[in-house]
Amino acid sequence: MRYKALLTLIVIVLLAGCVGGDDVSTTTPSPTTTAAPTTHSPTTTSPPTTQVPTTTAAPVSPIEWQSYDDALRAAQENDTYVYIYLWRRNCPYCDLMQSDTFMDEEVTTYLGEHFESVSVNIWSSDPISEENPEITGRYIESKYRVPGAPSSVFLSPDGSLIKVVPGYDVVPGYKPPYEFRLMLEYVSTGSYMEMTFEQYVNSQQ
Repeated sequence: MRYKALLTLIVIVLLAGCVGGDDVSTTTPSPTTTAAPTTHSPTTTSPPTTQVPTTTAAPVSPIEWQSYDDALRAAQENDTYVYIYLWRRNCPYCDLMQSDTFMDEEVTTYLGEHFESVSVNIWSSDPISEENPEITGRYIESKYRVPGAPSSVFLSPDGSLIKVVPGYDVVPGYKPPYEFRLMLEYVSTGSYMEMTFEQYVNSQQ
C-alpha cells in the first residue's frame, strides 16, 4: 500500500514537471522587414548635340572675307569683281583649298587687289544677307547648281554671273595656287569675254 502511494506521488511530480516545462517563454522572432529595393529612375541620356554649320566662321586665311551684302556693294562702288568661295564642313578638299591655295601670297594679294571675297557655307540655312534674309548658304547652293564643295563663283561688278567652266555656273573642285591665280587673272582682265579659260591658260605658256 505504501509502495503504491509512493508510486502515485512520483507520477504526480513528473506530471507537474512536464506542465512547468511548457511554461518556457518562447520568443517568436518577428518577421524581418525587408526594405523594398531602391528603384532608380532611368537615366535620361540627352541626344548628341549636332553642330549646325554656320556662315559666320569664315575659313582661316589672310584673305579679307566680307559679308555678302558688303561685297556686292563694294564691287559696284569700286568696279571690282566678286569671288564667292563655297565650302562645307568635313570636306578634305575644302581644308586643302584653305591651307594651300588661300595661304599663297600671290593668290591672296591678287584677290585683295581685284576682288571682293565672300565665304559661304553651302550647308547652312542661316541668312548671309541682311537685306534679303532668304539668301542662305542653301539658297546659294541651289541658285548656282553647286555640284559639291569646294566650288568657286565669280560675279562681275554689277553682280552678273561669270561662267568660267563650260556647263557650270561655278568652278567645281579644289584648285592649286598657280591654276587658281590664272583663273583670277582670266576673270579680272575681262579675258572671259574673249576666250575660254583653257585658251587663256595656253596663251600664258
